[in-house]
Amino acid sequence: MASPCFLAVFDFDNTITNSDTFYTVHEHLHTGKMPEEAENACVATGNYMPYERLVFSSMSDKGVTRAQIRAVVESIPSVPGLEDVLRFLENGGAEVIFISDANSVFIQDWLDAHKLSHTVRRIFTNPAHYDKDGCLQVEDYHVQDTCQLSTHNLCKGRILEEYVRERAEQGIHFSRIVYVGDGENDMCPSLRLSEKDLTFPREKFSFHKMITSNVDGHGKKIKAGVHPWSTGKDIINVLQDFVNV
Repeated sequence: MASPCFLAVFDFDNTITNSDTFYTVHEHLHTGKMPEEAENACVATGNYMPYERLVFSSMSDKGVTRAQIRAVVESIPSVPGLEDVLRFLENGGAEVIFISDANSVFIQDWLDAHKLSHTVRRIFTNPAHYDKDGCLQVEDYHVQDTCQLSTHNLCKGRILEEYVRERAEQGIHFSRIVYVGDGENDMCPSLRLSEKDLTFPREKFSFHKMITSNVDGHGKKIKAGVHPWSTGKDIINVLQDFVNV
């Protein structure tokens, strides 16, 4: 079996979609105000899952339906050109995965609505489902306390390394890894890339600011080539030299 030319890894919120899916749903459908101490506790622990569960429970109590939530998620636009990037990579034989601190329901609903599910091989994110009462239940992807660059519930770097190892055991070896993200938790996986790899921080977002301010991962430096981007065209312009189209 021939290996894909490379592995392309994407964050989801503010990388594929042009806003954070949870906060967009919260803004459109949650009319009540959550206790301030609940959000403060999440900030302190680095895990927003308890806060999200409170919001979804409150929305369900107020009669917000699955259809309403899905409609909001589906309406979120992509970052300009990112849908083209996914199709470009599919046509070029690259393998695409998502590693995101969103949740499986939001990501799958959005991909289905935009007819892009076939472009993504695997999605690593917080598992979610609707219970019998129609309340969206979201679980932590895992629990970790070893990586200070990641949230308590999801270490993107660990997931990336485990996936590459898994594919190698299956006989799939990537010529390079490409990482595309926007947030502070995208620093961790980018630090695990090699000199032959590429990382794409979205311009003017926190990941890019960390790099330009030399605030890297606890003294560690990114070895991969760094290519800031604002639209999908910026990404394609760099990747076209590596994709077999």
